[in-house]
Amino acid sequence: MRRYVWVIGSVVASWGVAAAAGQDEAAERESLLARANAAVAAAAARVENDPSRPVFHILPAAGWLNDPNGLLRHDGWYHVFFQHNPYGDEWGHMHWGHVRSRDLVRWERLPIALWPTKSLGEDHVFSGSAVVRKDGTPMLFYTSISGHRPPEQWAAIPEDADLVTWRKHPSNPILTESIHGGSRIYEWRDPYVFRHGEATYLVCGGNLNASQGGQGAVFLYRADDDTLTKWSYRGVVFTHPDPEVKNVECPILFPLDGRFVLITSQGQPVDWFVGEFDPETPSFTPTARGKIDDGQVYAPSVLVEGVERPILFGWINGVPSGKGWRHCLTLPRQLSIGRLDGRLKQMPYTQLRELIDADLPDRHLFRDSIEGRELLGPEWSGDSLWLQVSLDPGKARAVGLDLLVSDDGTGGVPIRFDGRSLEVAGTKAEVPLQPGESLHLAIYLDRSILEVVSLRGEAASIAGTNTPADGSAWISRVVDFDPARTRVALRAEGGSSGRIEIRHAYRMKPAWVTGR
Repeated sequence: MRRYVWVIGSVVASWGVAAAAGQDEAAERESLLARANAAVAAAAARVENDPSRPVFHILPAAGWLNDPNGLLRHDGWYHVFFQHNPYGDEWGHMHWGHVRSRDLVRWERLPIALWPTKSLGEDHVFSGSAVVRKDGTPMLFYTSISGHRPPEQWAAIPEDADLVTWRKHPSNPILTESIHGGSRIYEWRDPYVFRHGEATYLVCGGNLNASQGGQGAVFLYRADDDTLTKWSYRGVVFTHPDPEVKNVECPILFPLDGRFVLITSQGQPVDWFVGEFDPETPSFTPTARGKIDDGQVYAPSVLVEGVERPILFGWINGVPSGKGWRHCLTLPRQLSIGRLDGRLKQMPYTQLRELIDADLPDRHLFRDSIEGRELLGPEWSGDSLWLQVSLDPGKARAVGLDLLVSDDGTGGVPIRFDGRSLEVAGTKAEVPLQPGESLHLAIYLDRSILEVVSLRGEAASIAGTNTPADGSAWISRVVDFDPARTRVALRAEGGSSGRIEIRHAYRMKPAWVTGR
């Protein structure tokens, strides 16, 4: 495996540097990226031992992270880019961070991929997507933000086979507001590229009629040729049905199981719609709707090409400032559409089992009548855990378990089920069951990050087990973390007939390739 060294060295560049007239773009790029990578490396030395920092979720070595961008598979590697501020743990100075993986499980951090080109007036490199063109070459699309002009959609292309070094496309800007023929679209950004038939399309988010309060909408464009540098505006493909939604960010439109899925970010929770796409009208007509996550997830992106099932990553926000690092991405989720109900299903990526700590044997626990709270033995403790749990309240008011409990049995992060709703650290999702049906959960605890998915409904397989599963609800959120609190407790409320089964329990290994 080729290895990359972030050169810290002596980088002579001032914060407010503006490239001299005629400065070569490559020289400017090297100067700006060297400074940004040096800032991350310096901060990484201060934050790497933070015990609350997750170890098997994607995040940069230091600094701010938000939206996942440019999901891509090329030459046997999965690439994930993301919004990144290399200069601190607050939003600002948007670049694109970059990691890659052979298996979507173990990750390697790479140098920052995209930067704001100061000589061309760029202040931020906002969100976007990736596509492999028909000639086999990858291309990144993003929204270029400047304080001196409206948003524009730009592109970048790689300079090396490993996709480590990128350059801005010489045809930039690829799309400007003039493509709309005089119509004004407000907050126009976040290009997502997809294919349908022989054509390549792009959607952007924004709003209409901002002077009258606005209305969130999705706009459709079609590539005029295989270079993807010339596009035609097709029209408004979708207007959000909720009148209070004034803007749509990071729209994702893609084919799945004979239908189309549209994901829109307009605040939390993020919406998904399953429906029919007609590029000629143009229109997307939804037949089902739901939430991507009931917790702290925003602006997901989806990898469609080069994978057996589409893979979704989202941004988990809510990490407090002042740590030197902030936020992470969700674990990868495999997508499908339910055969019986036509709804979007999200399943944990099956290969996550490769992060199981081989030193911890499978554990199984069953309680068919529990009352009050039971603190489990220290062999169940850990701050990086994967648990598969079944809950049945029976005649009890609710049953559940607490994570990150102290040795004396106090405190903890509650996971609670009352037969109708699942509650995780105060966040609720509706998961009504049929009489006699238990709720199956996959629980991923990664220090201060917790993801819980309910597994019920149509028969499916998770992690090699026969657990009935369809990913009908997902709650991801940041939780209070104290490294001295790592125990697990079971509990029942209002009765002694509740049943709890921990079918599998694992400690998880870090996801990062050594040295990255």
